[in-house]
Amino acid sequence: MLVALQIGLLILLLPAKPTFAREPAPQKPHLSEHRHKQWPGTAKEHAAYHSNIGFQLYTKGEYAAARLEFTRAIRLHAKLSGVFYNRGNANFRLRLYGDALDDYEQALRLNPNFVMALANRGNALSALGRLDEALASYKNAARIEPLNPYVLFNRGFVFGKKQEYQAAIADFTKVLDLNPNDVDALVLRAAAYQSIGMKDKALKDFQKAKSLDPTNPRLR
Repeated sequence: MLVALQIGLLILLLPAKPTFAREPAPQKPHLSEHRHKQWPGTAKEHAAYHSNIGFQLYTKGEYAAARLEFTRAIRLHAKLSGVFYNRGNANFRLRLYGDALDDYEQALRLNPNFVMALANRGNALSALGRLDEALASYKNAARIEPLNPYVLFNRGFVFGKKQEYQAAIADFTKVLDLNPNDVDALVLRAAAYQSIGMKDKALKDFQKAKSLDPTNPRLR
């Protein structure tokens, strides 16, 4: 009776289509010199200054202000893939998905093997509803870093959106092989299991997730 009740609760808590993915984090500027814009120096050094300020603002959650600083950096020196990537992340956080996509694509023109730009390009495409293109972007990222958990998690999320639950389960399982205590991966794998009628496995993942994070609002 208790198991049946828990499975019924799981059906309410875990929708057939997962509703959350992992969002981007900024890349710390590589340039060591961050000159004030009024100091003598090259355009690249001035760009590094604005990029660094943008990074600091981003980490504080001030995404609109960060976006402005990254734009200033780009106007001064438009050849740094990391700055386009970071502005793309700020745009993504602001839910400006089309602008984010443009920035990730520019970052990839400058650095075609930029794994996180490929992954976040996939996130932007997913947010725009272009799911097949998103999967292609994740696939390219996975070719470079096959065991990148961020790539695998978000690709699994998109497989779930497409109702390709076996593929979603495979990706979330890889994430959990890397980190067995990844609560979000457990929750989404449980949702995928539930969607294909594998209630026992769904319940097992749900119970483990709840034991790891009992205050998680998704698990109440």
